[in-house]
Amino acid sequence: MNIPVILTIAGSDCSGGAGVQADLKTITLCGGYGASVITALTAQNTCGVFGIEPVKTEFVLKQLEVVLEDLPVQSIKTGMLFSADIIEGISSVLKKNNFNLVVDPVCVSQSGHKLLEESAIFSFKKYLFPLATIITPNIPEAELFTGIPLRGEKDYDYIFEKFFDLGAKAVLLKGGHLEDKIICDRLALSSGEVFEFKSRKIETKNNHGTGCTLSAAISTFLGHGFTLKQSVELGRKFLLTALAGAYSLGQGHGPVNHLASWLREQAKQELIEDFRALRLELQKLKGFPKLIPEVRTNIVCALPFAEDKQHVLGFDGRISVKNTGELIFGEIIFGASSHMANVVLTALKFDSSLRWAINIRYNQNILEAIEKSGHTIFWFNRKDEPKEVKEQEGSTLVWGVAKVFRENSQTNINFIADPGDIGKEPIVRILASNKKELLAFLKDILFYLN
Repeated sequence: MNIPVILTIAGSDCSGGAGVQADLKTITLCGGYGASVITALTAQNTCGVFGIEPVKTEFVLKQLEVVLEDLPVQSIKTGMLFSADIIEGISSVLKKNNFNLVVDPVCVSQSGHKLLEESAIFSFKKYLFPLATIITPNIPEAELFTGIPLRGEKDYDYIFEKFFDLGAKAVLLKGGHLEDKIICDRLALSSGEVFEFKSRKIETKNNHGTGCTLSAAISTFLGHGFTLKQSVELGRKFLLTALAGAYSLGQGHGPVNHLASWLREQAKQELIEDFRALRLELQKLKGFPKLIPEVRTNIVCALPFAEDKQHVLGFDGRISVKNTGELIFGEIIFGASSHMANVVLTALKFDSSLRWAINIRYNQNILEAIEKSGHTIFWFNRKDEPKEVKEQEGSTLVWGVAKVFRENSQTNINFIADPGDIGKEPIVRILASNKKELLAFLKDILFYLN
């Protein structure tokens, strides 16, 4: 197996969320072998940086020398470099070699503490930027290095042009500092091409180590042989999943979850086996066909840290029933459902335990059976739906489920009903934490229904 060797040149974060520690976790989980050169020791945690002890430049260079002499390094990323001496020293070594070089121009920590001496700004621009395959500044860093404040769309071009004047070949300007609901990262190449990468902003305070993680991931994917654009796409995907699964750890900004992508992949086969077992149990469940609505039913389950319907397992073509009462199940695949995927993905934003969902028939007998079994039904009405939501295909269930959760924030919610509308069948939707709970809800209803 050919595993690319990826070198990180950065500071140490003793709390493990950023710096070399975050880089090495990222490199490993993106399929690389991580080596490190430590430029500074920091005393930091999720609340802030409380001390910096820079490593002597001579020893930084000694680390770099012995790694490059022995290991076949394919790609390098830099993070916290701290001083002009360190930047100039490593630049003198790196310019003699032909590496993929990702420069994350770290200036300030997530908590707002300075991680770069003032004199080092000039050294970055003169010595390191011209060597970089790509530079990955956030907006404050881009403004600092170019001297151009970002006030509007036209300023992006000015900022990119300034970086290219400084010798940059490519710049990834990260948009996470803006207050928009959609994040737009822009990759500009010196050839004139600009690519935009957009994603929904993940609302979390647990974002310690995001910049380190992204740049390390990009460097690793470059080491695997992906193009620059592909490496940015894959790196962002890795980071977004890590953010979706971020830890509420410590008293400040918790770290992203570098294991999230791996955990999600590991869960896939187990979930498919759960669905196969569920299919057999439903075939034996007396009276289940009575619960199938005219639009047919689907059961879905979201993977850990699910972001879209491709992370939601369901029955392709839904579950149908013949006149004889025989159940017909579609193939078990990810991305099979749209409507029920929207239900469970929306519910997860409010309660991360509710990964399972099913839609069932709505009638008076079923509503009464739900209530007799001791469960509370929550409601939304499509007639209350705002015009802009109604006009957007597939957004009704997102709006309706979110409305129920917002209006009942202190309550456990498992049953959501809507009385339908013109051309829309009334439906009851059931949310559950696991397969066992979902089956128990169905059995409760059927007990009182029968």
